[in-house]
Amino acid sequence: MSPLGWFETMPVLCVATNIEELYNSVLIETPLAPYFKGSLSHQDLDELNIEIIRNTLYKNYLEDFYKFVTENPELKGTPTSEVMAEVLEFEADRKGYQYHSQLLRHRAVETR
Repeated sequence: MSPLGWFETMPVLCVATNIEELYNSVLIETPLAPYFKGSLSHQDLDELNIEIIRNTLYKNYLEDFYKFVTENPELKGTPTSEVMAEVLEFEADRKGYQYHSQLLRHRAVETR
């Protein structure tokens, strides 16, 4: 099952016929909306931007999950909170290193 779970507008995904409809169905009318409203339009959804969008969404997800784990009154100060915070910090660092490594490789190829 998707980490986003099931949401009411999920069946609409099957009938989207263009990027704008998909944008409105997936990114605006779903639990993903807070990550994209005001910072992304349907014009941004092309092959060149998809990787950037995916990484931005993942970063926002990690930040929200970290905030939940460390600030939720039911979890705060528990072993679960401490372990999950460390795991999420490690994952954020790993993604940062991965991003910069890919960027350096890309620049090296461009300069050849």
